[in-house]
Amino acid sequence: PLSFYWSISKQIPYLDLVFGPDNIAALPDLLERAREKGERVSETQMHKKKTGYTFMQAEPMNDGKPQAMVTVMKGCNKTCSYCIVPRVRGRELSKPATEVVSEVERLVANGVKEVMLLGQNVNSYGHDREDGVLFAHLLDKVDAIEGLERLRFTTSHPWDCTDELISRFDGRLPTLCEYFHLPVQSGSNRILEQMRRGYTTEEYLLQVDKLRKTCPDIHLSTDIIVGFPGENREDFEGIIELFKRVRFDSIFAFKYSPRSGTSAAKQTDDVSKAEKNSRLAEVFSISEPHRQEQMLKYQDQVVEVLVEGPSKQSRKDNAEAQLMGRTRTNVVVNFPVANAAVGAWRWTGKTAQIQVKRVLSHSLYGEVALVQ
Repeated sequence: PLSFYWSISKQIPYLDLVFGPDNIAALPDLLERAREKGERVSETQMHKKKTGYTFMQAEPMNDGKPQAMVTVMKGCNKTCSYCIVPRVRGRELSKPATEVVSEVERLVANGVKEVMLLGQNVNSYGHDREDGVLFAHLLDKVDAIEGLERLRFTTSHPWDCTDELISRFDGRLPTLCEYFHLPVQSGSNRILEQMRRGYTTEEYLLQVDKLRKTCPDIHLSTDIIVGFPGENREDFEGIIELFKRVRFDSIFAFKYSPRSGTSAAKQTDDVSKAEKNSRLAEVFSISEPHRQEQMLKYQDQVVEVLVEGPSKQSRKDNAEAQLMGRTRTNVVVNFPVANAAVGAWRWTGKTAQIQVKRVLSHSLYGEVALVQ
């Protein structure tokens, strides 16, 4: 939006180029214009029409990484009171399924094994189009691509978590990973209504039950906001009860802070900083035992790991190196390999069977049982 342009221009007066997310495809031309004119060039117009928008294509990077992200839509039609996304990214616009499939095919041909489908509200994909291809159907099409081993997506909204989408986790799509990030944001119906989330805790729990019935091994993660304006102790207790009921495998918790331009920013931020800190700490103290309980189930098990490369603890000049990868349920696994200088860095992109020897606070450590 234009207001952000003026704000940035005032803060950084020496800028040569200012452009918005809808103008990324024009970046080469904008850079050339900035060089030629010798003065500031700006392009911050948001695309508002259903046709004519150019999606950027994810091209192979030739960096050996086995994972890639593919944007399948942009924007959001929801009106969550605390969120600035609809204002800065505009209305939902879906990339044609044929383009998505073609993009993934190119990536897979270049060695990519795992693809993450991206969107601000990814599971509402297709509602703006007339070809009838909704998100569940897009998953069907991408899963059918030969050579693709794993398929993920983010971020989802509970409103669009349909039974048709949930059904895709029943095993019919071999590449679809057993992991679902489903932000709940609050455990209080009163606060959810003020957030304008469009669902109740009861409706959210019903979706969780359906997901776990369809895929008993699915890992669930969520987002939570504490200290939203007007959140009292009873509202916060709703979060605690929800966490005890769902027992998330991982959480991303945040203290509320107002975002300029949102309707929630007009409300009084009446929960003190100290109280927000206390509630955030309590959320983590409640969720951590549940997460650790889930992690301990991996002890001595053999898990399938897509090797991503050296772990943070590894160095190329070590005689023994540590590599890392993730399970289909998105758990990080570290494991050692010998003769790192010769072969360890060639493991990237391979699938390894790792026997778990230790369960750490946020990851697993194991030994190679088999490499495919």
